Amino acid sequence: RRIHAPGTRLVQSWLYLADSIASISAQMLGRTPLAWGIRSSHGARGKRLTGLLAQRLNPWLSQRHVQRIVCCGERAREAHAALGYARDKLFVIPNGYDTVSQRRDDAAGAALRAQLGIAPGTAVIGMAARIDTF
Repeated sequence: RRIHAPGTRLVQSWLYLADSIASISAQMLGRTPLAWGIRSSHGARGKRLTGLLAQRLNPWLSQRHVQRIVCCGERAREAHAALGYARDKLFVIPNGYDTVSQRRDDAAGAALRAQLGIAPGTAVIGMAARIDTF
């Protein structure tokens, strides 16, 4: 879901300290839309300052200043909801690849090599990427 109109400003952050600072920055920019990224399922246990931010300040900020919080998995979403992060703002975009559907297929590789005119045994380097503009 889009959280801002095309052409407007958006503040996006990742990591607990950056999330805290981004919240203040977004407010200073005139209530600019804010999105956080969470890639942890433990809430920074064992780290004094980071844990304080993750477990005390950021849950409070999430209720007031953040439009979306993107988590890398269900465990991260549930862990942060349990810490008091705004549950309705926590969304999961899975981290990683489906290794079952993305496994090697020698027959498909041979067919693609033939289609592209690449001789069997020739080294091929590929890259999977996406260009996204908004």
